Amino acid sequence: MVGGPIAFVGVSARPRGTAADLAPVGGRYRAVKMLAVVDRGSEVTVSVMPALRGHVALLYDPSAFRDDGLYSLADGETSVAFHACGNGQGSPGPTQFNGGLIVDGPRCVSLEVTSGAEMPRTVFVSLGGRRCDAR
Repeated sequence: MVGGPIAFVGVSARPRGTAADLAPVGGRYRAVKMLAVVDRGSEVTVSVMPALRGHVALLYDPSAFRDDGLYSLADGETSVAFHACGNGQGSPGPTQFNGGLIVDGPRCVSLEVTSGAEMPRTVFVSLGGRRCDAR
């Protein structure tokens, strides 16, 4: 799924998974893997839409990763700024960021993507079999 200079690998706006995949385990949730790939030299901010912040969080801070793969929403963030490598830095091509989403149940997740002076874009991610209608 592409949203301007960022692409999310492993998710889609089409229904994916089941409600059981997002069921709590001991009061925590399994993270949904969502690799972020950012165009070389780009700076992109991804934010959970305000109406969803009590249900969804972004998980891209490696210091927050847990060995058991189970998280509370408080373990994530509502917004993440991605700074891709520029020319002469790192390997050629886009920069990859490991991470994902913490979600408290099946839903269509809307994320706002902003980059530079471009108009913000909204991308939709379907989780737990929930459809993202008319998107």
